[in-house]
Amino acid sequence: MPGWQVKVSPESGRVGEWGTWTVAITVGAGGLQPGGAVQVALPDRWHQWYRNSARRVQATEPEEPFYVSAVAGRDGVRLRCEVQEQEPFRGDGTDEHVKRPRAGIDGRPSRYAWVVRVTLESGELRPEDTIVVRYGDRSSGSRGFTPPLWTGSPERVRVAVDQDGSGRFVLLPDEALPLLRAVADEPVELSLIVPSCTVVGEPAEVLVVALDAHHNPVCRRDLAVQLRVVQGEAQLLSVDGSPVRVAEVTLDDAASWGSARVRLLPHAPGIIRLRGQSANGRLYTLSNPSRCTSTAPRLRLYWGDLHSHSHLSWDGTGAADDHFRYARDVAGLDFYGNADHGESLSAADWEQVIAYNQQHYRPGRFATLVGYENSFRYPYQHHNVFYRTAEGRLLHSREASLPEFWAQATPGQVLTIPHHTAALGRPGRPGIDWSIRDDRFRRLVEIYSSHGQSEAYAPLHPLASDVVDFTFAGPYDPPSYAQDGWLTGQRMGVICSSDNHASQPGVEGFGLAAVWAPELTREAIFDALLQRQTYGTTGSRILLDFTANGVSMGGECTRPAGEAVEIAVGVAGSGPLRQIEIVRGDLERGEWRVMHRAWYAGGDAPLDLTLRWVDEEPPARALYYLRVRQRDLVHGRVAMAWSSPVWVDLMAGNGRS
Repeated sequence: MPGWQVKVSPESGRVGEWGTWTVAITVGAGGLQPGGAVQVALPDRWHQWYRNSARRVQATEPEEPFYVSAVAGRDGVRLRCEVQEQEPFRGDGTDEHVKRPRAGIDGRPSRYAWVVRVTLESGELRPEDTIVVRYGDRSSGSRGFTPPLWTGSPERVRVAVDQDGSGRFVLLPDEALPLLRAVADEPVELSLIVPSCTVVGEPAEVLVVALDAHHNPVCRRDLAVQLRVVQGEAQLLSVDGSPVRVAEVTLDDAASWGSARVRLLPHAPGIIRLRGQSANGRLYTLSNPSRCTSTAPRLRLYWGDLHSHSHLSWDGTGAADDHFRYARDVAGLDFYGNADHGESLSAADWEQVIAYNQQHYRPGRFATLVGYENSFRYPYQHHNVFYRTAEGRLLHSREASLPEFWAQATPGQVLTIPHHTAALGRPGRPGIDWSIRDDRFRRLVEIYSSHGQSEAYAPLHPLASDVVDFTFAGPYDPPSYAQDGWLTGQRMGVICSSDNHASQPGVEGFGLAAVWAPELTREAIFDALLQRQTYGTTGSRILLDFTANGVSMGGECTRPAGEAVEIAVGVAGSGPLRQIEIVRGDLERGEWRVMHRAWYAGGDAPLDLTLRWVDEEPPARALYYLRVRQRDLVHGRVAMAWSSPVWVDLMAGNGRS
């Protein structure tokens, strides 16, 4: 459509800053006839809101926030401005938190699609005339409009035109469309990430990032951070490799979104921690703990997120490959598996997912796992699907049931991981039927995400799904929980992951998977997941060691009749520890008990601890796992960790103990 041009002003906006944004459309060849219309859509991210919802945009209440209006640049012209929706939301469409899809300007459904339609009711608009759409028109008392809560790469404002009133809209080409950028707010915290496993004499990289209140990386030339080693024997290295007592970095590298990396050289075994402080003294942080060993260990601890959504999901946002960049450069993840909704993905989208994974895969530095979310309804529940290799088949819930998917999958090459089982049931009905199972593929359960905990039915838990300010549902009745699944005999290890929908995987407080693997490759991470060499945390990088009779978490063993079960625990916190609990499941009686609890208060809360506990009268069939809680909240949430269980059975032929 020659001659049509679009400009946006201002071209950027700071997170949380109220104002007015105008989209000026210059009419092109052929003009706009009466009955003709233009459609305008800001990037979906600009409508993403709290509690994993979209915020309402409206053209009917001039005094209320997020009011949109339109004016023409020619006298004698009358326009009608309206916000399009597929159907009213719960009666009137005015709810602040909107959680249903609408058709986007390109026809693709999205939770965050708000399309403004401006119709020419009378008069005419000729070439070079203008239509100006105001987002946050304040002329009648509206507070205005705000940029999105989450930043990322700039995205285009989209415009479509119906010149003659036929109802056929044509999208303007990218070269006619402006980019709109969201800018991070002031920094409120530092993130200092050290590899959890280091080796004497082997240099390691420390990631330094400054974040605003919405976990956006802050990139500024005047933002300098000083680092010191405060525990353990190690030295920071300057750019030329010489040791320094204090390392200073400036967080202004736009290519890595403001993050910086500093080398660390360990000198002796033990726990290493670093302190980071901004040069102006306003920001301070303590790093996660790193366990240094004298020789390279057989298994190393790697951190990742296996549940995150991007613009390819109907309920996700983010430009292009922002989610991979955030995972690597901001969250400092070792591995990442995006899980966009399979039902949202076209064949071309799936090819793009595979291409993104291949593009960002760096063995030894950053491992990517190819996968997607299979959003089954009851009785199967949502499962994330991951493949061992660089490719895999897209077979989503509209094409096959979960048992049908399993029947076509190859054991050892595919994982299906259920998630937020507590948040998607209905009152009086559980979220999942655990009797429908295939233990070859369901090797893990996601015990926590931004939706809250799915460990056990506990309506008063501070991480219950109706408390964590992310979802509106649950917690629902048992048997919806991991403990219920374990009682059916399923031997599932545990992970946590974020279920982030804003291309910010790995956000602290939303869930991380911890995996013990021999190396950082796609295949090694997958195999460790398959073997249940895993645990999960709410996002804090807590070091967790847990064995039963010498068998590590995720393992199985037997014992003779009359023999006790000895539990060994080692914990190094990312903050002071509040509570350590050893939980036992009696699989014969279907009972759960906290067998041992250590509680710490105030100044007595340690950063690190070890303990041993003996179960003198273990059940014939039992599982044991560790539950850890730290003292301090992280982003408003309790910081916790859960080990995978160890299953301990009575030896066959030994009778009952």
